[in-house]
Amino acid sequence: NLQPPISNPKLEGSSLEEEAFTLARVGDIGALEDLVKSNPEVINMMLYVHESHDLEGKVKNNATKRCYTWTGLPKDGYTHLLHVAAEAGHKEMVLMLIENDADDQLEDYRQQIAEEKANGRAKEAFYELK
Repeated sequence: NLQPPISNPKLEGSSLEEEAFTLARVGDIGALEDLVKSNPEVINMMLYVHESHDLEGKVKNNATKRCYTWTGLPKDGYTHLLHVAAEAGHKEMVLMLIENDADDQLEDYRQQIAEEKANGRAKEAFYELK
């Protein structure tokens, strides 16, 4: 059930889900926080993605050597914003999402929680929360 596109010069014509995914992937914490505050339903929304090997090195310090790519197609699998931020290694974003009620126990289509996807400094966020 796609939401109407939001007006954003960087992502004109994209869905709410795709915009949130992109902001989480690139680490634009300010824009994602604004998006989450104005659209709280996105915080734990399913994001339809394909997960594959990170051949292009999109994720720095990637221990799993895997990454999500936006498809918007349910057949490809799903994840959540917290997983995307954790996988991309964005510690401050992980903390911001949890402060804004992201459920850290939600599983992706592989039955993994965000902490299991964490790379780089994002791992520290989960240790700090314990």
